Amino acid sequence: MVPAKYQSLGIVLNETNYEWYRAFDGNLSAFWNSETYSVPAYIFLTFDKLYRLNSLQLTVTGGIRHDPETIDVFFDENGTNPIQSFSFSKSNTTYYTFPPNHFNNSNTSVVTNQVLLKITPWSSYEIDLVELTFTGTPYN
Repeated sequence: MVPAKYQSLGIVLNETNYEWYRAFDGNLSAFWNSETYSVPAYIFLTFDKLYRLNSLQLTVTGGIRHDPETIDVFFDENGTNPIQSFSFSKSNTTYYTFPPNHFNNSNTSVVTNQVLLKITPWSSYEIDLVELTFTGTPYN
């Protein structure tokens, strides 16, 4: 698992600010909620060093309404330098963990110390993420 610091871009958290704490507390009964409807949500991650990213995996609350349809991954916080896009099917179960999505490292390795995630919902409801995990190896 790649350690990261998290930053909201264009997302208004509720008054208690619990979403960010709950999103990264390791508690599967807690989750991050995008607080946006019918539009993509953005999360900017910075890693403690350069990593060669191998995969992205996520757990959702399930119930179809709050699942992401796609997650677009970018090298920069402006979303102008794309890495890869991942599509997700609708989950029919509660707290579903999707299989890992692997980065296409066949032509060139995905080496970075930051990523922007553009998370697009399936529906007009907000997105709920229980867990978001990147795997990778330190890059020297």
